Amino acid sequence: MIRIPIILLLFLINFSTFSQSEGLTNSPYSLYGLGTINQTTLGKYNSMGYTGIGQKSTTDINNLNAANFALIQKGTFLYDVGLRGNYNTYENYNDLESKTYFNFSNLAFAFPLGDKGGMGITLLPYTDVGYTLIGKQNNIEGSTDTYESNVDGLGGLTDFKLNFGYALLPSLRLGVSASLLFGNIEQTESFSLESSAFTQEKSTNYSGFKIGTGLQWDITKNTTLGSTINFPVNLNGNQITNTIKIVDNAEVAVQEDEKSKVDGFTLPMELGLGISSVFKNYWTLNVDYKKNYWEQTNQSEFLGSYIDQDVFGVGLTYKKEGRNLNYGQRIAFRTGYTYDTGNLRVGGNSINGQQFTFGIGLPTSYRSGSMVNLSYAYGTRGKIDNSLIKENYHMLTLNLSLLDNWFLRRKIN
Repeated sequence: MIRIPIILLLFLINFSTFSQSEGLTNSPYSLYGLGTINQTTLGKYNSMGYTGIGQKSTTDINNLNAANFALIQKGTFLYDVGLRGNYNTYENYNDLESKTYFNFSNLAFAFPLGDKGGMGITLLPYTDVGYTLIGKQNNIEGSTDTYESNVDGLGGLTDFKLNFGYALLPSLRLGVSASLLFGNIEQTESFSLESSAFTQEKSTNYSGFKIGTGLQWDITKNTTLGSTINFPVNLNGNQITNTIKIVDNAEVAVQEDEKSKVDGFTLPMELGLGISSVFKNYWTLNVDYKKNYWEQTNQSEFLGSYIDQDVFGVGLTYKKEGRNLNYGQRIAFRTGYTYDTGNLRVGGNSINGQQFTFGIGLPTSYRSGSMVNLSYAYGTRGKIDNSLIKENYHMLTLNLSLLDNWFLRRKIN
């Protein structure tokens, strides 16, 4: 009988609430839509350019393709918990700023279902919001005069995903995933003028379900093809508004917990294709391509428009296998690269980005398949041009990827 600890499930839910309230980014591009899309994933894949659609693994959780969950070995239980830290710089023609932040990055566990199936639950940030606008120009109604206000945004969406994989044949695996996307985005706008002030707080909640499928096919002993499809979904939204005015130092509540419906937000069809190959015994090469059809959502932003997005990734790992290796020989070395054409066009410029990733995997013991995975990424987003900002970021992720034997029965003589 499969036993899933209730305390772990409760921890997952509490973690999602904590992440939304703390914020995981300070990117100015999180102003658009529901925020910046989170690219980080689980364990070793963070240091391989976030690739792995075609990679098969039996000792860790591959959240990039639900089909891989069919390979979880009978009698094992997999965990993955991660931390993330960022140092970001933002620059335009006039200014240069930097910010640092830390937070949890993911929680996940997985287990086998019978001889041919496997299931897992993962929890990751889906979008991140964290921005500040200073000196926003606004028009005074009935006048040609203007005033300046400050706007702060914080929050994001969480992806609570259930994955299931099943082996149709020894070389062919099929997977399905169901995600509950939910979260809150808070925006506060304020200004003051002599003895008067204005503050408006808008708290917008979004939620919806997203369905996906995955496939892995071992075309040879050492080479696997993978594909994924995530179907489009419209997220429903509702908003609570609080507005306070101060006139002659007297506070007046204009709106208090006023509820209203807001337009939903559509996430696009997403297609993924990947290949993974093991060569010369110790090397694993991943190549992934993803296409996100944002133009078909027929959405636009006040300052820009959505465009179809292409993401190219490559990852490489060096790791020896065998029981008679010393500790140093069992350390894994990884690197990767990702190029993202971006899903936004602002002022005629697409907001593209790229990342270089590096990492190591440290075994927790001589016999266990558990790993401490440390990854570093350097990336850029956007460019310095008119109102655009160039973002540079250094990111460290630390993942504890554990393999435990929960389902083995002890034999007593």
